Parts: sequence; structure tokens; C-alpha cells
Amino acid sequence: MSEDTDRLQVFEKGGAIEVAVGRIEAELAALWRRAAEARPGQIPNAVTRACLWNLVVRVQGEAQFTHAKRVIDELAQRIPARTVVMRVEPEGPDALRAWVEANWRRREGGGPASGSDEVTLWASGKTVERVPSLVRSLLVSDAPTAMFWAAALPPAGTVVGELLHQADRLIVDTRKLADERGLGELCALGQREPKLQLADLSWIGISPLRGMCAALFDAPRDPSVLGRLDGVRVVSN
Repeated sequence: MSEDTDRLQVFEKGGAIEVAVGRIEAELAALWRRAAEARPGQIPNAVTRACLWNLVVRVQGEAQFTHAKRVIDELAQRIPARTVVMRVEPEGPDALRAWVEANWRRREGGGPASGSDEVTLWASGKTVERVPSLVRSLLVSDAPTAMFWAAALPPAGTVVGELLHQADRLIVDTRKLADERGLGELCALGQREPKLQLADLSWIGISPLRGMCAALFDAPRDPSVLGRLDGVRVVSN
């Protein structure tokens, strides 16, 4: 079995394939083309390469990387996106590597029907400075771009500023903030980047509780029930 056949089988199973950084787009195009080709004695596969969003995910360390990859696999089943995972290790030796893979949505029979691209960039040392331009080259120009920052908040700096300028929406999780000062930093970020939409997973996560609180102001159908309440306890996990 040839190396190309092995790579195609890995791609069709959703596995990651390491490629040269300068050939990311070329390798993706070749793998998608081969996935749609007819096998001996078979008709060509009806394979769709889909993209509604660019999703840029910035992680640091093995724990954040593993969690992000699991979330991306689940998200890809609902929203097809060109996903770029940036794993940065500024303290390591200079190195820049890249992997490509497909996030497939399967037919009922088990075969691939449609899928979206996922690119993983691993940068360490001074090569971290090359990441913004590399990410820019990988974005699909006709799709909006969302960036998810796995840490509490993006730190100040030239490299981070370049990444944020490429995004239409920044997704953060204020539950990871060390203290309330982080909210002020988030507000300052929004003022520095007025065109950047801010989305907070913490706020989204408590939407059921917000809905219940809002419902308290609805006119009750049987007001006598309220008179029997002795107290209300709200628990947040």
C-alpha cells in the first residue's frame, strides 16, 4: 500500500496528517480531491467540503489543547467551519509544525457525506511571531471569523493585536478570570476594538437562570401560589 493511500485512509477517518507549513492549502485540496475520486469498480463519492465560519482557537499547554480538540469535534457536527487551532509555546525552542484533517458529517450508512477543514499549528519560541500572518493566509475570505481564547483573556501585545484584527467575534469565558479586574480589562479591550463582537461563555451558560429570573416578572396565572412561598434558593454549579 502506497504512502498516498495510507494518507487518504487517515484523512477519511478524520485523523491528523502532518504537512509542510508552506503546503497546507495544497495538501488539503489534494486530499479532498482524492476523497471524491472513484475507487476501482466504484462510482465517484459525493463529498461536500463545507464552511460557514472561520474558527480560530488559541490554546497553550496539553490540557487546553486536548479539551479544545474535543469541543471542536462536537461543534463540527453542527456548524461546518474552517478551524485553525493555534498551540503556542513561547518558552520552547524555535519550531513551527502543521497538521491537517477533516471533520466529517457521516451519512446514515456510515460513509462521509460532508466535512470541513481543520488545521493545527504548533509554534514555539520565536516562530510564534509568524502565527498571525499564517492564520491570515488560512482564513476563508467569504466567511466571518470567530476567535476563541481558551485562557481567561488575550494579553496585550503586537502578536495578539494582529490576531484580534483578523476576527469579527472574540469568544471568552469570564469564569476563568482571577478577579473582577478582568472585567475592566475586557471592557477596555472592547473599547480598543470597537468592531470586535465580544461573546462570553459564562453569560451564555447562565441563560436558563436568566430566563427564569425574567419569568418572575410575568403576570402569574394563580397569584395565590406566591403567597405560600417562604423562601427561594438559587444554586449555581
